[in-house]
Amino acid sequence: MKKILIITLVLSFHSLAKSETLKNLAQASNAFLAMSDLLLDEKTKSSKLTCQLKIEKISPASQSLKALIDQKVQLLVEKDFQIIESRLATCKNDCSCDIYAYAFKSKDQKIAIEFSKKAETTTTAERLKCYKKISSFCTSSIYKSIISP
Repeated sequence: MKKILIITLVLSFHSLAKSETLKNLAQASNAFLAMSDLLLDEKTKSSKLTCQLKIEKISPASQSLKALIDQKVQLLVEKDFQIIESRLATCKNDCSCDIYAYAFKSKDQKIAIEFSKKAETTTTAERLKCYKKISSFCTSSIYKSIISP
């Protein structure tokens, strides 16, 4: 029974990795970082932006999301990399620079470094602003699939 559950989870994660864009996964990653900051602050830990998530759930959720991102990066084709590279100038607008850098890490180190430099300058306030732009993250399919297991 446990094996069936694991296989089902792996297949559903693989399906989600195929259906979601890297940009959506990057925004989800940023959302968890922003939620983590909110949960660590006494003044904001009960904010509706935290999705009523407990701080101890952040790490497992982030690990599940990392697995999804890893799967998605493996599925990227040349055209995807071209699209992602074209977002170098705008990745700070949605706080996706760090995940794009990660995607390029084994593809093109020079481009990965360019994305990383932009990611390093992203502040906590900017991350929160990016997170607030995502409508209904707490009810999104990404959030639900990451929190459900």
